Amino acid sequence: MTPGIDAEPVVNEPSDPGLPASYDDESTASAFDPQIGSESDGPILPEPAGWSDTLTGAEGPKYWDRLLSGEKARLRRYGRPVTIVLLELVGCEDGAMWIGREAALQTFARLSRTLVGLIRSSDHIARISPNRFALLLVETDELQALNFIDRVLRNMQEAITREGREIHVGVGWASPAAGDRLAGAIALAEERLATDFFHTL
Repeated sequence: MTPGIDAEPVVNEPSDPGLPASYDDESTASAFDPQIGSESDGPILPEPAGWSDTLTGAEGPKYWDRLLSGEKARLRRYGRPVTIVLLELVGCEDGAMWIGREAALQTFARLSRTLVGLIRSSDHIARISPNRFALLLVETDELQALNFIDRVLRNMQEAITREGREIHVGVGWASPAAGDRLAGAIALAEERLATDFFHTL
């Protein structure tokens, strides 16, 4: 599906926490099996690409780029509140030497799908790098965004506790000031994420 700027947002329903079928076939098994082939030395978390991300259930980087283009136009025209949230899951891949690469990837997939399931149907979430998610909260100012972030972190804490792993969540957020551009909010969100990179739940 090619997203339109004014298309009705799709509800992000939580789905099966396991890996999608495309990660279970023999052609990809060697990439995550620490005992098979040289590919096991590569990155554990695959780089997201395209419009959607089958590993996590989030949208992909192409969707995010198109979404931002439309949101910039909407912001200039209407000036309605919007908040950018950047969130990183840090540490899923660190346990690969103890639990194996595939198990580490599955942990990331389960936590990611928990995150996607927490997003309102009116909002948007995309995986834009291996462990980073970008969220666009429509009609949401910074105070409302903080309430949303608090709820997300509480739920992610519960999910991380169930995994029994030492995983951290880094978060940054920002809303464009009146008359400001969306790029300024994205830059501020990245700065806040950098200072909170090893935020411990």
